Amino acid sequence: MRTLQLFLLLLCYGFITAQIDAYDISSYVTPDFSYSALSLSPSISGNSGFFDQKRFEARASSSFFHQKYSRQRISELNFSFTTENERSQSISDTTRNWSTFGSLAYNNNFFYKDRRFITLDGEGEFFHIDVKDTETEGFIAYSNLSLKPHWGMGRIELVTDAWHATAILTALKDKGLLTAEPDLKQIEALAQAVTAIKNNRVLDFRFERIYEMEQLAAYLGESGYVETDKFAFFAALNDAWLFEGFR
Repeated sequence: MRTLQLFLLLLCYGFITAQIDAYDISSYVTPDFSYSALSLSPSISGNSGFFDQKRFEARASSSFFHQKYSRQRISELNFSFTTENERSQSISDTTRNWSTFGSLAYNNNFFYKDRRFITLDGEGEFFHIDVKDTETEGFIAYSNLSLKPHWGMGRIELVTDAWHATAILTALKDKGLLTAEPDLKQIEALAQAVTAIKNNRVLDFRFERIYEMEQLAAYLGESGYVETDKFAFFAALNDAWLFEGFR
């Protein structure tokens, strides 16, 4: 019986919420930001084998993402599209398949007054496949679109960067690298700077990391929190920036 009780206890799921001393992250106000991302992935492949077997495939995929955050509006848009053309040929059969798939997801929150908002959610998709071989020919297609309005109270703030900013300061302080103790307003300003740095986009991900470190180190140095000529500072900052984030 004791073993069964222990087993049931291990199956339980729990979570802990934490709050940093002397700084209430629930009071953090996320700065306005907006960014978009587009990806394109074309590919072509083909082969020729024994018994006159041949196969050719052309494929193209794309996706688009947009997010906007402000005092008046929080919105997110996701769109993806894929098309594929496949042809195969053997001694007894010739087949051609052409398919297309697309999906759209949209969420828009309009804050018409403090902590009061109207939401419009939308989603849709379409699919088409056209098949033709030696004996049969036909196609299948379907699509759907839905819109859902809501009304709500309250507001959700993104406090991850506020946590991250305080974690960076704590890591620097623990290593004796913090030369000044920032007050609550200065911590808030650093958190806002962290959000701004993270929402700048560089095409090359490696260069984006370099840019982020340069901007963060410059902010801390110009604010008088650290001495940027110490090598230990950059090592500690890099570790805190990459691994002290909280979700």
